[in-house]
Amino acid sequence: MKVLIVGGTGLIGGEIALYLTRNGHDVTLMSRKPTTVPALADMPFLQGDYMKDDLSAGRLKGFDWLVFSAAADIRNLPRDGSVTPEEFYTRANDEAVPRFFAAARDAGISRAIMIGTFYPQVAPGQIGVCPYVTSRHNTDVAVRSLGTDRFNVCSLNAPFV
Repeated sequence: MKVLIVGGTGLIGGEIALYLTRNGHDVTLMSRKPTTVPALADMPFLQGDYMKDDLSAGRLKGFDWLVFSAAADIRNLPRDGSVTPEEFYTRANDEAVPRFFAAARDAGISRAIMIGTFYPQVAPGQIGVCPYVTSRHNTDVAVRSLGTDRFNVCSLNAPFV
């Protein structure tokens, strides 16, 4: 299968890329910038930023599967006060991730997995309280709601990385 891994140059996405490659899949990494990690640097690379929606028509075509491991967390939160945490997480997760999954669906990708976070499951009382937990919950619900008979979507919310 032809697999696009968004966030493929990071820890989780990179491990998934190596695993899928070892198992015979044709893997392309997508991120804002190429990696220098030797095991990943020779893999096909598609430069893009899901938050900026810079994936013009056709750039997602030809892939069978999508693995998405790039949603924003506390490490990405701007520290300059330019946006509130609520604004940032809403834009980066609640809006941009489902928009990207819809584009993948529309491009003909048939199976997609979102690597999420376990916080909404283990701390559901933080939904509506903590901006990060709220956005990851909202993102998970929105992405899974895009599933159809031709676009199988699931999320994996692992407790530890």
